Amino acid sequence: PSGVTIDACGFQWKALSDANYTTVTLPSVAATMTHNLTGLTANTNYTYKAFITVNGVNIEGNDVNFTTQNDQPQTCNVPTGLATANVTYNAADVNWTAGGTETAWNVQYKLASASNWGNSIPVTAATYHISGLNAETAYQVRVQANCGDNNTSNWTDPVSFTTPAAPADPCNAPTNLQVGNITQNSATMTWTAGGNETTWKVGYKLSTASQWQEATVQQTSYEIEGLTANSTYDVRVKAVCAADNESDFISTTFTTTGVGIDNITLANSINLMPNPADNYIELNVNSNVEVKEAVVINAFGQKIQTVVLNDNHARIDLSNMAAGMYFVRVNGEGVSATKKFIKR
Repeated sequence: PSGVTIDACGFQWKALSDANYTTVTLPSVAATMTHNLTGLTANTNYTYKAFITVNGVNIEGNDVNFTTQNDQPQTCNVPTGLATANVTYNAADVNWTAGGTETAWNVQYKLASASNWGNSIPVTAATYHISGLNAETAYQVRVQANCGDNNTSNWTDPVSFTTPAAPADPCNAPTNLQVGNITQNSATMTWTAGGNETTWKVGYKLSTASQWQEATVQQTSYEIEGLTANSTYDVRVKAVCAADNESDFISTTFTTTGVGIDNITLANSINLMPNPADNYIELNVNSNVEVKEAVVINAFGQKIQTVVLNDNHARIDLSNMAAGMYFVRVNGEGVSATKKFIKR
């Protein structure tokens, strides 16, 4: 209007935690005015207001508050080396290599003829065992990295595989997998045969690990040695009915006990001499804990022999044992401990 002079206009802004505003004066006046604020801090509360100076009088608008977003997440790289292994008529293993430092992934698989992928399966190891597949059927599988905070990579290119024909006589999986006699460094797996099979493949690993420790056994039990105290482990077992006819794995988890003072005391009191040994080894337990027997176990977790102790001492005959690494597990009243020795 006549007689009105606009001296200046612009914006004032600041972080809510700051005392003073920063003033931005715009070079011209328009019905709609914009200004990009730069140099802000992520995840911070701010306020701004517009102002106009008319005939020397400053008129301010209302404060408008806003919060900047979090920093953009770091790039989540696509895993590499996706491949399948151990493909049977009803199962397959999937393995890959991390694309970066991620420790979690999502897995999807589907029939090759299907248009839609199945549900995403979250895993924390760079491997996954797919079960319940159909014989003589083509499948596809893919994986993506999960870097946390809703930050995932793109999916890998699909990898295709085809299951073979089912054997004439299906190999039934074992049942009733149990883990007992759990200590801070050992445990015993037991299971029930699924049919007439007499051989099984067993495996165990830390739940956070990707590689399985495996062995083939001819009995429905397996002694695991050399475990870490207060740690969670995965175990699995499958039947071997023939060289090319194996069942699917069944699996479970367990957690080792903590290291108690009595267990440490017992472990420190066990002496094996000589070590390495040739034909025999002397076992002495220098402890107030009365020990009646000890168990010799090979590196595959198989029980080799049980030795009776007399006054906490025994001579263990090694003459019929193959060269390699073995364990002696000493069991006392409510405590146990394990020592390693080498047979030359």
